[in-house]
Amino acid sequence: MDIVFQGNYDRKVFFDAVRIANRPTGNQKRFLRFMMLFACGGLILMLYKVFNTGDFAGNAILLFAALILVIVMVGISLQPYFTARKLWADPGVQRHLKGVISNHGIKYQLDEGVNVIAWIKISRVRKGDELVTLIRTDGLLMVFPRYFFKRDSDWRKFNQLVDKRISQNQKG
Repeated sequence: MDIVFQGNYDRKVFFDAVRIANRPTGNQKRFLRFMMLFACGGLILMLYKVFNTGDFAGNAILLFAALILVIVMVGISLQPYFTARKLWADPGVQRHLKGVISNHGIKYQLDEGVNVIAWIKISRVRKGDELVTLIRTDGLLMVFPRYFFKRDSDWRKFNQLVDKRISQNQKG
């Protein structure tokens, strides 16, 4: 069963794909939420203490530490956006892509030649409503928006093939 795909990424889809690929999983998500709550709570508590006591100098180190923790947590949250921005600046990302997906892997037909990625080279898959992001073992993303496929039946076949070829423990 060969499934033909082709198209160009639009900016929104590409940024969504990078965000989905970097989305934390269950325990990571709970830990990050806890840390963000802890950091914001600590910052609010320190600001309250400083304003009530007027002792900025005595609390400056703790206030600074809480502020740094909040900044780090915000940075972690914004990292996928900055990654997507950097990747989007590469003209290679914005070129027209076409190829064939089969039981053997994914074959891209590029100006430079043919590039075949075997299913074994794909370590994880992340799905959104209108796109599938495959993460290769070397960390590179392969993004397949629904509009890359001519027919809805091709989109369904592609999703079934991904489900079949990527084991359950690799899905995130």
